[in-house]
Amino acid sequence: MKFRALSLLFPMGKVLHEAREFADDCWLRHDVPHGKNVPPDLDDKEGTGQLNSKGYPVAGMLLVESSASGTASPALPLYISLYALVAVLMGLLPQLGLGAVAPAILLAYFIGFYCFFGGLKTVLFSLVTVGASTVIPMLGGPLAAIGMKASFVQDIFNLIPAFAPLAYLEFTNRKIASKLARQGTENAGASFRAPKSRPNEERHIQAFNANEDKSPLVDHGTATGTLTSNGDSYAPDKGLSMVQSQDDLGTHVHIFGSTGTGKTALLRKILKSLKSNGTSINGIFIMDGKGYLARDCAKYLDFIIDEKVKNLNLLEGFTPEQFADMLKTLNSPAGGETGNSKFFSDTARNLVFIGSVFHEAIVDQELGKFNLTTRFQVITQLGEKAPEGEKHPLLALIGNHPDFGKEGSLLTDAALTFGALQENDGETLKNVMASVNAWFAPFFQNKLLRHLADSTTSDIEIVDVMKGLSIGICFPEALFPTAGVIYSKFLKAKLYRAIQARGDNWKKSGGSQVFFIADEVQRLIDSSDLAMLPIARSLGLSCIFATQNVDSYFAEFPKDKALAMLDSFGSIISYKSSAPTYEYVKDRIGKDRVWVEQIQAGMISYSLTNRIIMASPMNDPNNNHRRWMKILSMNAFAKLFRSDGIEGIGNNGSGQYATLKLSEQPIHILQEKDVQLVNTKKFYAIADLSRGGARRRDVIVTNPLDSNFEPINTSYADKMTAKARLGATK
Repeated sequence: MKFRALSLLFPMGKVLHEAREFADDCWLRHDVPHGKNVPPDLDDKEGTGQLNSKGYPVAGMLLVESSASGTASPALPLYISLYALVAVLMGLLPQLGLGAVAPAILLAYFIGFYCFFGGLKTVLFSLVTVGASTVIPMLGGPLAAIGMKASFVQDIFNLIPAFAPLAYLEFTNRKIASKLARQGTENAGASFRAPKSRPNEERHIQAFNANEDKSPLVDHGTATGTLTSNGDSYAPDKGLSMVQSQDDLGTHVHIFGSTGTGKTALLRKILKSLKSNGTSINGIFIMDGKGYLARDCAKYLDFIIDEKVKNLNLLEGFTPEQFADMLKTLNSPAGGETGNSKFFSDTARNLVFIGSVFHEAIVDQELGKFNLTTRFQVITQLGEKAPEGEKHPLLALIGNHPDFGKEGSLLTDAALTFGALQENDGETLKNVMASVNAWFAPFFQNKLLRHLADSTTSDIEIVDVMKGLSIGICFPEALFPTAGVIYSKFLKAKLYRAIQARGDNWKKSGGSQVFFIADEVQRLIDSSDLAMLPIARSLGLSCIFATQNVDSYFAEFPKDKALAMLDSFGSIISYKSSAPTYEYVKDRIGKDRVWVEQIQAGMISYSLTNRIIMASPMNDPNNNHRRWMKILSMNAFAKLFRSDGIEGIGNNGSGQYATLKLSEQPIHILQEKDVQLVNTKKFYAIADLSRGGARRRDVIVTNPLDSNFEPINTSYADKMTAKARLGATK
């Protein structure tokens, strides 16, 4: 019961609860949702300390110096009130035969008093004590003469220690109120434009969508909190994971990074996540414009298409029209064609189309094989003039086909068009055939791949990725500088055609989501990608591309088309890259009036101020003098460990402290200082991700994997630990 009464006198639980509520009111982010329905990666809590939940400036509620050690504490009035107990002990202990202890207790009390309140207040309090002991005897006689008891006067003086804490609280509260009034007035501008203080509707919808999305997650890395310190409402707290669900990946991901920065390692991480999350029903298609990514990922793939494959028929899945268009697309310059160049290219395309129709008619009659070699032979014969007065040999071959001569048939139309082409002069036809020969040449110029041109069937069907298979293409540039690219592009086009053919209802028909992962993609892209990317998501194709910089796209396409293609990617991750790439990423993230931390007048930055205070030697756990510094900092040496001028707010001016200043004009949210993190730190990257239908962006520390799909030691400590572990196993 006594302890219960004591808890009522000092309700610490209630005090702590109120302190937590006050801290949350000042520091918790009020623009984003909180609670059990918010996914952990979206559970941002760290506010800027500008406005509370009601929209009032925190600067009018919390003094800057309250963050420092040795500042005013609720324990100080309690310490003063202990003087009454000390006074009682001074009279009680001698009666108990402990008179020698009494002076020691009194001395200890005043030493503590000095540490808490300083010399001046200690002297004043001592004078009150001494004065009371002197005045009481002096007043005892006169008061006794008028009938008052001396003990009554002594009781009055004994009340002084009881009223002293109240007086201390009164004066302290007045001082604090004065400081807060001035500090709050000087920083009232926070109420006009404080970042992350008002509800962000899009963030609430984002949390709802992400919570409803039950597809497996892919963890790209850990947030550094860089952009949230700039006031970006879409940036995460430091230490939160930057993740995407598989549905989020459906909006496409693009990774930039110079050689050796980690983009390929991140592709491995994404692949491992996709295959480790029970997603066997999803198809995987891997290509690499230069290296051996597919071979490195062999344990996660069902098949690899490389030079060891015996049969691979590129004609399968293409109509004559599609085949002709594909050849022209692969060989057209990025900027398009005009004049004679366009004429010869268009005519060559028509010649390929006619030859393809003739070839299919020949195959239908079992007069030739359905492979690339035979088709090229047929098309080559189109460039030959028929002997005077004789029928062209090709027309003789297709003359017995059921569709030949039938009005409205593709074969008849092709034969008529071929007749018109034969009327061209020999020089024109020769130039057209030169273009056709150049288009077909790469298929027959690599010794390791030449046999594929003779294939009439395919051992591996690339379109089976739509049924959940995982297939990789491995034609490294070093071995297949030209043929590898042309084969890869044809296989990619074949997949694109099949994806488009299945339509929007692919899920209902039992189709699988396909993840297309491509490294060094600048060697593999063409105009088919420009057409496919905007519609790919609805067709169940998610593209995850990687290249070194945006410059490689600008070299392949006109700038407006390259930017239009990049806009199709819902997420961008950029390691160290080129200046134009950084400019693109900056523009993509956008501009706003950004908060900049500084040491001058402006909105108070409690976070930076606290970091300055924590830099004090008093807060160094390895400092041998730390204990005495903390004791002495109670008053006498406090100024040595506080930011100059902080304690003067409300009395001697605003002083100097860390502040936040709003930029006068909208500037890039991603600032140059943020880019330097990526430039100077290994495996750091700028991430602008699509998450739950809204943005999620920051500078992150990625989680790369090596060629064995094991985590790469990114820090010095990790490297030294790994080295020690390796040495222990030898």
